Amino acid sequence: MSSLIEYSRAQAEDTLQVEQLSNDLFKLSLTRRNKSAIFLEAIERLDARQNEADLVLRNLQAWCPEIAMHFRRRTSDVIINTPFRLLCSSPTGIPFDGAFVVRQYLAVCIKQCDEAEKQRAIACMDVIYRSCRKLVVLLEDVELTNAEAEVCERYDKSYPVYDFDKHAHDENEIACLISMFDKIAAARWWQRAWCFHEFVNAEPWTYKRHSHLYTTAFIMGVSGKRTITITWLTLQGILVAVKLRLGHETPQGEQLDPLLVILQDHTSPLLDDYKREVGAITASYVARFDVIAQKGCLLPGDRLRVYLNLIGLSLAYLPSTEPTADEVYCLAVMLSIAAGEKISLITTKKEPLVINGKRSWLARSRAYADTTLSKFTFRGIKVFFERPFRECTEAELRTTNAIFPNVIKSTSLSRKVRIGQPPHFKSDKDMDPYRRRFLAAIVAGGHNLAGRLWAQIDREIIQLDNKGLFADFAANEDLRPNATSFLDALAKNGSKDLDISCNVTDGAALALLTWITDPRSFYWTSVLPKRITCTRDGEQAIVTVIDFAEDYFKNCDNIRLAIPTDLLQGGSALTRAWFLVSVKDEQGIAAWKVMGNALLLGESDLMVELRKTERSGQPGAAVAMRRRQVVIG
Repeated sequence: MSSLIEYSRAQAEDTLQVEQLSNDLFKLSLTRRNKSAIFLEAIERLDARQNEADLVLRNLQAWCPEIAMHFRRRTSDVIINTPFRLLCSSPTGIPFDGAFVVRQYLAVCIKQCDEAEKQRAIACMDVIYRSCRKLVVLLEDVELTNAEAEVCERYDKSYPVYDFDKHAHDENEIACLISMFDKIAAARWWQRAWCFHEFVNAEPWTYKRHSHLYTTAFIMGVSGKRTITITWLTLQGILVAVKLRLGHETPQGEQLDPLLVILQDHTSPLLDDYKREVGAITASYVARFDVIAQKGCLLPGDRLRVYLNLIGLSLAYLPSTEPTADEVYCLAVMLSIAAGEKISLITTKKEPLVINGKRSWLARSRAYADTTLSKFTFRGIKVFFERPFRECTEAELRTTNAIFPNVIKSTSLSRKVRIGQPPHFKSDKDMDPYRRRFLAAIVAGGHNLAGRLWAQIDREIIQLDNKGLFADFAANEDLRPNATSFLDALAKNGSKDLDISCNVTDGAALALLTWITDPRSFYWTSVLPKRITCTRDGEQAIVTVIDFAEDYFKNCDNIRLAIPTDLLQGGSALTRAWFLVSVKDEQGIAAWKVMGNALLLGESDLMVELRKTERSGQPGAAVAMRRRQVVIG
């Protein structure tokens, strides 16, 4: 039996429409007033982010109008005017309480034959999940044993798993934990982009989800006879304990990482500014797309829709045709750049993306589901180096023998916590050639380069890297004689006009050598360094090549080094320097082709140098500003 409860035209907008599908099944069509009440908080947040959406859309329209045309603003009116139908089950009648708020529903109904409604409904999904009272997740392919279920129940009731190290665990319990971890990690639910979307948009990091009543509940089978329900906080604690405390790693377990660090700033807007506008701070867009890109999704375009909802951007994606996976990635990156995130400007790959049949400068991140990307601030110009590179000569390399006569030994590391297996580093013999060339480049650059380099390392690496597994950085006193020889070598090289602000003290020299011998510094020292002049007075910086195209070496004599101005203050860990070679595009217009990316270390203030050059008007500049440059793949 199917019947429709009718209302007069005057009542239709303010009265809920209910269609009874069976004795205990109802279809509810919510009114504007219903939706305004249910979605109030989420809609207010969407409206508070209109400035962010305006900024992103304005930038896209200026750079790539053909991309901007695929996006529309999401406002409260768009949400409220989108049909919202629910299937509800209730043996006692329509499931309402006295305040006319829906208590529970089985499904959200969307007309599959209406493409426009489908697009609008998808654009509302983050509002729906953010407004739900409780999210219930069925891991339908997880079947626990009675012993595993007993461990779950005990952890859920007896003591927090976050105190794991304070309690004794017998072999049977540990075996159950590992077996349970493997079963849960293999569940299909974690592999789906839309499942990740619903879980994250329910905001498990918020205080409202820390209550037992409102935190996400996970349901799993037990021995084919019953089910067990545990809260997300308990499940997260169990998974973290197995992964970190027991050191258990599996390939399938890697897909849990973005969820296990969900309380960190990188993958959630936990501490983001409420009003997202120019100057506001937000979690990385790219980090969240990196996660989505690893999840299963039937339509590539849906990945972009999930992405828009996860970052909370008040835009909807309405393409004319279904995009390819590469086009989706390109759109996601352009949105992040339009918002002010610069991380996509520092990645290269041997084979760049091909968009609409054309090679692009854009390349995918090398990271797999990179959840470590930092927050950024909302907010085509490049600075070119005019002088050629300098390679490290054999004579310069020999100067390091006076500092380290024998193989350079690694400074030993101590760990704060004994968790998992210790990391494996290359042997001292294998690292010695790289360390020597890096040290030789510093010595050849002189006292000022060494001073700038150490100030940069101390500010951007040392002070920010004492929160992890290893003990805080401390100078290695065993290197005191080497530091004295290092200072002597610096005094013989580089500019004779010593910069007081770059003064290298005995302590700074010792700390710099300690850092060079630290095995964790291999990222900065692992590739043969070059030097490049960065001021008219001959001051130098170090360039360490990180990634390059296949035809890099064919064009190495014609390569120019450049930095997008947005990356001038980008930091020592970012491959912010671009290797470019002059070419012509398909229309015969002069352009630059990306040959690779590199680290730039110890440079002078390039904007100050540019201003000096402009004021002097003299030839022989070390750096120059070039606007509106065309860069292709």
